[in-house]
Amino acid sequence: MTLTTYPLFQEAYFVNDVEAAAHKWSQLFGAGPFVLVPHHKTVRFSYRGTAQEADVSYAFGYLGDMMIQFIAQHDDTPSIYREMFTKGQEGFHHVGVLVHDFQAERQR
Repeated sequence: MTLTTYPLFQEAYFVNDVEAAAHKWSQLFGAGPFVLVPHHKTVRFSYRGTAQEADVSYAFGYLGDMMIQFIAQHDDTPSIYREMFTKGQEGFHHVGVLVHDFQAERQR
């Protein structure tokens, strides 16, 4: 499988301030409107077998058909974000794709 097998649906960026990033993309590219999710908490959480949940905020919006996600972590709790970026760093984090049969793709 190549990444182009499925349509790209999302680009996600790790940033220091989700609100500032959303505003900047809105001004520069016409993206949005963005939905801000400050200090998100989940009902069920697991990171590498632990129940440690980082303090994370998100912003979601669209640029055309592409969902743009901004992610900011407010603490140094181990996370999928801190694996890539230390405090103060920013950058591209991941893409999301849409699949028709998740269980089949997971098995494959």
